[in-house]
Amino acid sequence: MVNIDKIKSGDKDETEKLIRDFTPQVAILGIRLSRGDPASREDLIQAGLYALVEAAGAYDGAKGASFSTFALVCAKRRMIDEWRKLTPGGDPPEPLDSAKDKPAGTDMTDDIAKRDILRQLPDILSAAELKVFFLKMRGASYAEIARSLNIGEKAVDNALKRARKKIHDLVDR
Repeated sequence: MVNIDKIKSGDKDETEKLIRDFTPQVAILGIRLSRGDPASREDLIQAGLYALVEAAGAYDGAKGASFSTFALVCAKRRMIDEWRKLTPGGDPPEPLDSAKDKPAGTDMTDDIAKRDILRQLPDILSAAELKVFFLKMRGASYAEIARSLNIGEKAVDNALKRARKKIHDLVDR
């Protein structure tokens, strides 16, 4: 769990942890928006990660949204803005939240890229990393994952760090 107060006070280690924790989700958004263009994908991912750090500074828990929800909305919006800069006059991307409502094959490039990454995960992640990663992607906390897999929270954190690095390396290929 990221400590927002530490990030607001300038803690670099906590900021790096925030970036590591959200890189897989931001990378998937970047793949969707870039429509297979590796150059724009990298720019979009960087814009999304930068927005995460800004979101930590602007986050107000009293407004009701969880930090992860707020941060991902900020990242999506920044990435869409960046996409518009990179593709002037192009058709704006469909809202990323509506992707699950689209019929299969609507955007074949995105579907292929996502399937390709998901298909490779069992080859690049250990069984433990894969279990931890998918539980985290479904929104489970470190404590919930630790209880579910009967391991310590530090083991969960280590598995996620390894998984994120491997996924980031895969996306950067």
